[in-house]
Amino acid sequence: MTAIKPSVLTLFLLLSAAACVRSTKNRFQKGELPVYSISAGRREALSSMIAAVIDDIPPPRATICLAFDTVEYGWKYQYRPDSVLLRLLGDGRKVVVPKECPPTYGVGVWEVGQTPPQPPPGYINPYFVQVTRQQYAGPETAGAAIVAGQAGYNRHYICSTRRYRPHSWRATCRMTHGEHFS
Repeated sequence: MTAIKPSVLTLFLLLSAAACVRSTKNRFQKGELPVYSISAGRREALSSMIAAVIDDIPPPRATICLAFDTVEYGWKYQYRPDSVLLRLLGDGRKVVVPKECPPTYGVGVWEVGQTPPQPPPGYINPYFVQVTRQQYAGPETAGAAIVAGQAGYNRHYICSTRRYRPHSWRATCRMTHGEHFS
């Protein structure tokens, strides 16, 4: 019987493991996005992190369009926030579900010679905020990866939050990469 070299065996195991892992694919979803349902404690933790990202977005009168991405069985799904989370985040900012998001001007594809639509005077393109990953380390600590973008410019944040008393969370977010909003 011939002995298998350790490097060949290692390569075989790595390739076998890689073949078992499916890449994440976007799943086309028709109609209204389903509601992202979480417990009250997790909702409070998540709202503190989203609020920290929203506080970094100028100007205060810009609309925020909020969605959640999750990966299930190798497919990426999008969800909309529930009404309770929208109320928690609506402190002075207009936060809406993706279906209610106003149009974005200045980004798109037009044929040569075609004039792109012009926004009304004073119009501010909406900001899209997507929670892409979440991690809960017990009832007192949580973390999330959040992307905020407007008209093709994105900022990526890593956030963490900690409960410091019942129903009160303190979040910190750090921009990992992206463009500065003007």
